[in-house]
Amino acid sequence: MLDFLLESNIKQSTIDELQKECSDNIQYSLNCNEYEIKKIITFLNKIGVNCIDNILIDYHEFFLSSYKDFVNRFKNYKLEPLVEMINADYNNVFKQLIELES
Repeated sequence: MLDFLLESNIKQSTIDELQKECSDNIQYSLNCNEYEIKKIITFLNKIGVNCIDNILIDYHEFFLSSYKDFVNRFKNYKLEPLVEMINADYNNVFKQLIELES
């Protein structure tokens, strides 16, 4: 169901982990959001994020949003230092982004 992620250079092991850890409903939602997810992954690649597979596994809820909403989360930050922080430890950064939504 999530094989479309291979087209965005997501590892098969990441897809396997998502299928193992995510409910059928989440997998279905991810599949339905294929177009937006591909755009989000392209954006993350373009700005230099190198841990997209890990983010997808641990914070898949971010990939259920629209591309526009996802990108808007980054507008309050300078991209270069943010990308460095994400690549160093994506958990802290994405936890902060979650808190901003609350």
